[in-house]
This record gives sequence, structure tokens and C-alpha cells, in this order.
Amino acid sequence: MPQFYMIDMYNVSIIIKVKTESEKYFFDVFRKEIEMGMVSVESICKWCILHHIQYGIKFKYYKYPRNAICKNIKYLIEYIGMKNNLDKIRKGGLTD
Repeated sequence: MPQFYMIDMYNVSIIIKVKTESEKYFFDVFRKEIEMGMVSVESICKWCILHHIQYGIKFKYYKYPRNAICKNIKYLIEYIGMKNNLDKIRKGGLTD
């Protein structure tokens, strides 16, 4: 039976679907690195692609008390760039 994990980093949510015991083991090891803050959103998605684990990402708009527009725009730009790179990786390779 598949298990779902949700990771929130800044304005981006990542939902990871783990189906097998080996995937669960790999994710448990990787989750320790995530909890220590050693990885970025893009590296989590690349890790999922490398291990053939299904995932989904979503950008969320937050209402920050100060500088709301600047922070949301900053994270949205990073999210779009990351999404484009991941699409290239999935289609066959990022050569940069």
C-alpha cells in the first residue's frame, strides 16, 4: 500500500509517493538529510527522479506580514526555474 509524505520548504510543497519497502528505506535515509536542512527543493525532486519515486510539487502563495510581494515573487521565480530544469531532466538531459 503506497504511503505519501509531504515536505514544505518555503513556498513549495513536495508530495512524495512511496510504494515499496526499498523506496521507503531510501526515503527514510534521505529524510534525515532533509530534516537537517542539507538539501534544497530542487535536489529533493532530482533525488526522486534518480530513484524512480513519484512526486508532485506545488507553489503556495503566503501572506507574509512584511515584504509579502517580494518574498512570494522571489520564491515563485525560483520555483519556475526549478520546474523548467526538472522538465528538461525528465525529457532526456540537462546539458548545462
